[in-house]
Amino acid sequence: MALRNLKTEIYLGSLFFLLSFASAVSGLPSIPVQYLLKDDFHAGPFEMALFGSWAWLPLYFGFCFSIFRDVIRSLKEPAYIVIGALIAGGSYLYVATTSVHCQSPHSASFST
Repeated sequence: MALRNLKTEIYLGSLFFLLSFASAVSGLPSIPVQYLLKDDFHAGPFEMALFGSWAWLPLYFGFCFSIFRDVIRSLKEPAYIVIGALIAGGSYLYVATTSVHCQSPHSASFST
């Protein structure tokens, strides 16, 4: 029994360790993104914080999608997949067709 618990703890510990490096917002990939924002885009502390808040939004509101999933769970699985694909496609289309315009260091607006 103790050996089984040890294997589980080693597995979960290593999984947590690797996932913490792979996180796009706070892991290893965030270092080049921070350099890009600072050096190429000349982002100050406010813009860095604004970018971080936008990047963390999926983590802040992830529970809403879980609730939504549980509500529509009564639908058949193919319909659920189609709805998710349409939402994802619309989101990607919105991101691809909008641009960010910064008038001042403390404001940003999105336009299509």
